[in-house]
Amino acid sequence: VYVNVDETGAYALSHDEGTHDVAIRARGYATQVISVNFVNGSPQIEDVVMSVSDSGTLSGHVYNKLTQQVIPYAEITLFDAEGVIVEEAVASASGFYEITGLDEAIYTVSVRQRGFVIVESKIEVTLDTLSFDFHLLPAPKVAVIGDIYSDQDSISGLLGSVGMETEKLTVAQAL
Repeated sequence: VYVNVDETGAYALSHDEGTHDVAIRARGYATQVISVNFVNGSPQIEDVVMSVSDSGTLSGHVYNKLTQQVIPYAEITLFDAEGVIVEEAVASASGFYEITGLDEAIYTVSVRQRGFVIVESKIEVTLDTLSFDFHLLPAPKVAVIGDIYSDQDSISGLLGSVGMETEKLTVAQAL
């Protein structure tokens, strides 16, 4: 759920009944998380004090590049200049991710999810909130074989010689 605030900072949020954590984010400020008990017909008033961020934040969404639908639970990994893992996160069911507490630096970000091609990007993080969406392509249903020699006279025979099953498809089925 996303809510915009008016010029005074006021907002209204509706949710299913129960206690839920609500994250409040603003560019240049540290994310604040509050627990709110939503009761049908009972407005709740919550005052939130935002503090200036003293570290960088990287957040955004992960999308399917072809369908533009969100990709839930994608794995996001940040590497420093030496290739050492700095931070790992998992996108939510709505495809949203957020990594906080980052030093100013240039990071390599790797995003992966089963069934999609891995995406890597270099991103410069400052002491601000950087919003960066990732768009993953579905993984192709083909394989590349290199450095294998076989006496087989077909790709099916070659794959069979290394223990891989094949299935004959028409062009229409493959697309």
